[in-house]
Amino acid sequence: MENFLIHYGLLAVALFAFFEGDITYVMAGVVAHLGYFDFMAVIIIGSICSYANDVVWYWVGYKQADKIKASRIYRRAGPKVERLAAKYGTWQILSTRLVYGTRIASAIFWGVQKFSFVRYTIIDFLSCMLWAVVLTGLGFFLSNSAGMLIRHVHALELWLLVAVIIGVGAYIVGRTALKQRVKELDQVE
Repeated sequence: MENFLIHYGLLAVALFAFFEGDITYVMAGVVAHLGYFDFMAVIIIGSICSYANDVVWYWVGYKQADKIKASRIYRRAGPKVERLAAKYGTWQILSTRLVYGTRIASAIFWGVQKFSFVRYTIIDFLSCMLWAVVLTGLGFFLSNSAGMLIRHVHALELWLLVAVIIGVGAYIVGRTALKQRVKELDQVE
């Protein structure tokens, strides 16, 4: 990714930040530290593109609210999410950056709720800027360690994936063996 960022510069930052900002910001901070592009440009371009992605998902939720509310998953999870939103308020939008995988769901949720677009965009843009500053800063100031850290995270993810696959496989085999054993016992009686 570092070479891609160096070769394509801020265009690559824009593209990656639109789809997945976390690693992008850290790596762009490293590349900015190496002098290939400006630190503030990474923050501004990354924030705008990450924000644009959030707005797209907000509008999906807003325009498809009836379909989403009628979906099985929303009927199951919606009331829980609504209670959390009532408890923590709209400022939880800031926290979605901290929990991987919740940013898009949050944007859709606030769109479904027909939350004020102006208010959503203000809070979300602040969130995008804050996250861009923090992660780009981490990459910039810890550039020597960032690459090593990212490699360790990817290795850990691979091991976790292998563990999940083995666990699911063991569960399926165990469940099949248990069913077979129960079937055999039923035939004996």
